[in-house]
Amino acid sequence: MDYYTLIHSFPSAPLSSLEFAAFCLAAPLSVASGLGSIYLFRRQKGLWQSPAVFVMWQMLSQFVVDLTWMTPGVHYVIYGEVRDNVTCRITGTVSLYCIFASSGYNISVAVEVFYRIRKPLGVRTRAFWYHGVTHLMALCIALSASATSSVGLTVMHSCFYKPNIHDEYVWIT
Repeated sequence: MDYYTLIHSFPSAPLSSLEFAAFCLAAPLSVASGLGSIYLFRRQKGLWQSPAVFVMWQMLSQFVVDLTWMTPGVHYVIYGEVRDNVTCRITGTVSLYCIFASSGYNISVAVEVFYRIRKPLGVRTRAFWYHGVTHLMALCIALSASATSSVGLTVMHSCFYKPNIHDEYVWIT
């Protein structure tokens, strides 16, 4: 029996020390640093314009991803186990959405900087498309994964995309 089958044959499984460190130590530190970055960004004047506003949206998306990575650790500390349940599936869907939104905003920043160099006008029209395409892409991917039951407890005990063990390693790399 392989590891993936073993983990998913039980309703819950204990965390290894590496997973515990990632979920209970590293994830909260990442959440705290993300929250601090968002706070400092909001206090700066003039950063609410393009392309800096896309950096803010990227930081916000990454902050939510960090929160979803912290969820299994919190659940483990409270209950002593991580379960594949509805909450984990919802967390996985939100995490998948935010990862693609974060990637979309990274692309938006790059494209906007390129256009700012070439054509400095027309930012409002492009901003509408950046936000629209980013959120539509992320929503379609997250909802399709959720509709096909491809989100939930993974072999790494995180609540994320889980079609099979090979695909998880592809996602990691």
